[in-house]
Amino acid sequence: MTAFYSMLMTVNAVCAISILLSGIDKQRPYFVALAVLNVILFFFHWFSLSLHTATDAENAILISKFHLACIIIGYPLLILVLGLWTHFKHINTLFYAFCVLSLPILLINLFSDYSIRYGDDVQLVYYQTVFAELAQISNEDGQHAFYEESVELLARFSRADYVLFGLVEPHDKQNIATRVVFKDGKRIDNFVYERKGTPCENVLTIQSCIHKAHVADDYPDDAMLREEGIEVYIGYPIVGSNQCNVGVLVLLYKNVLKNESTIKTVTDVFATRISAELRRQVLQDELRATAYVDYLTRLPNRIKLLRFINTIRAEQHLHKNQALLMLFDVDHFGEVNRKYGYDVGDRVLKVVGERLQSYANEGVFISRCGGDEFAVVIPDVRADITSLTNVHWTAIQAIVNKTCAIGNRKININCTMGAVIFPSQTDVSFDVIGAAEQALMKAKEHGRGRFAFFDPSFLSNLEFTREVEADLVAALHNEDGLDVYYQPKVDRDGAIVGAEALVRWFSHKRGFVSPADFIPIA
Repeated sequence: MTAFYSMLMTVNAVCAISILLSGIDKQRPYFVALAVLNVILFFFHWFSLSLHTATDAENAILISKFHLACIIIGYPLLILVLGLWTHFKHINTLFYAFCVLSLPILLINLFSDYSIRYGDDVQLVYYQTVFAELAQISNEDGQHAFYEESVELLARFSRADYVLFGLVEPHDKQNIATRVVFKDGKRIDNFVYERKGTPCENVLTIQSCIHKAHVADDYPDDAMLREEGIEVYIGYPIVGSNQCNVGVLVLLYKNVLKNESTIKTVTDVFATRISAELRRQVLQDELRATAYVDYLTRLPNRIKLLRFINTIRAEQHLHKNQALLMLFDVDHFGEVNRKYGYDVGDRVLKVVGERLQSYANEGVFISRCGGDEFAVVIPDVRADITSLTNVHWTAIQAIVNKTCAIGNRKININCTMGAVIFPSQTDVSFDVIGAAEQALMKAKEHGRGRFAFFDPSFLSNLEFTREVEADLVAALHNEDGLDVYYQPKVDRDGAIVGAEALVRWFSHKRGFVSPADFIPIA
């Protein structure tokens, strides 16, 4: 748009200069008039561009006055150019007649409050400019920044003595806490006030509350209205996600308004926009919470557990404290699913989750890692770790081992646990949950229904297992020393009746690898 109008203005300027020079040279007065007309067109296009890009309503009204003035002045000039060009003998009379008619229109347009081009629809200019600016306010910098910019725009547009946005306090429904307050166009500190005896009480129960004058007399208990000398009150509700009024957007004036209808419409739109942003934020918070909550047990999920552990590890660099992760799963839970069905299995996990929720507190974080696996984190360990683990293990067993009544069925389960102390037992090369899982596996190797602490030596065994597995895969593909030996099977008379096939591995990299090392991995 800027390029388009710039091109038009350039053409008008070039035409004005060239026609003026030609008219002066050839002494043709209609050329001079035509040059002046191009100058008027130059300013007409300039004001057109300014009007399209105006962001302030008052500025847009002023520009529109000059924009219309160009049209009013241009008509007599156009008549003069045509008359002089055609040698119309009464052109002077006609020109002066048009000037006489245009002059009062020009003066009315310039000195009235609004440009006469809009008539009774001058508020459309306000709507266009203020709503265009409201649409550009982004919530990328956070919800509070959005509220502050929106209320600042409304304060600048409305020129109210006070503009405030407040929400009902969740812990005390009788109070309203302001989020953003502007006084005389400047940001001031937030405050809390009692809604009883104020117009805001009505805003929260009806769609809007408008007092055109003497609002302080109508609400004698409202000290702010009385002390500040407020005459006009315009309040609109902020609607929450449950379609209930949860806050107010209020404009206060010390003098009676002239453009009350325009201010009411604009305030209504701002209240609707702020309400939409508030509901969007609530929905976003709910979605974010859902992303960190297990759908079945309503416990924090594995993602939340990882974030919690990362937060603890970041704090440990400052406080040098220890934390404890206990990871347990239900023994033979696959048998529960096989015997009773997955629906019953899910209900068992839900019962366990409900019990664990009652066990969780500020110093005990509990989550479901997935399947039948749960985690308990003690973020700040100050007592003897072994004794502390035994206490929690006893409590966890009591929770899990308690009979689950699912319909007519009574299902008994048990659990096994692995524990890890971090950061003392782990380093950056091995994650905390992985360490607890290794401890859980070791506990199961020694029998179910017990727990085991993570041992850093598990890391070397795990690394050895990973390396052997990788080399074994390579040996299969590259025929690296895997051979089959047949050991005869004989009967009691010594006759061969069969053979047992045994694989042996003579690796070029490792040499002879014992079957005891690679067969379990294979």
